[in-house]
Amino acid sequence: MTGEAFCDCAVVLHCALREGYDFCLDVYNPYEEVEGDSFQFSETTFSISDSRINGAPGDFYDYLLRYAGRDIPPLQARVWDAKFNVHVAVDSSVQRVVLTNPVISGVDYRMVKCHEAIGQNCLRFLRRDSVPEGTELVTSLSCLGLFGRMCQAGIPGELIPGVFSFGEIAHYLHNEVVVRMRIARS
Repeated sequence: MTGEAFCDCAVVLHCALREGYDFCLDVYNPYEEVEGDSFQFSETTFSISDSRINGAPGDFYDYLLRYAGRDIPPLQARVWDAKFNVHVAVDSSVQRVVLTNPVISGVDYRMVKCHEAIGQNCLRFLRRDSVPEGTELVTSLSCLGLFGRMCQAGIPGELIPGVFSFGEIAHYLHNEVVVRMRIARS
């Protein structure tokens, strides 16, 4: 260890797998789409101003005012065969919507809800015996926000395996997903 800190670098470890093995990633996303309005945004941004609601021009900030005093559900988009969550906050001082990660221009988003059995489902996903036969679970990486949700669901923190992080995980920023890394025979 050098003791140096950087804000513009990454640490990367390359290691070769034995012949006949592959590295696999599985993502568990505890959110499920609900029926309701669809949203599109005019730019790829962390702060929303212009939007289309169900195909018509609309003010997303005004739309979210109905959640006054309650948690605003995340938005979710399907991009590249993956579900991406975007957590939403209202900044009333400038009447704008602020996001944990950017929305992508022209992509359809919908509100989502957290699966009721989030704690048990996450534990089931992370258990070593839950991986397909012939694979070995190496580790898992989960969002710190998900750790909090699991503890709220009554799952003791010491039972939750793997590493928890605040920041980007497999293209997700603080969006309560679990990434499971495993090695499988080819």
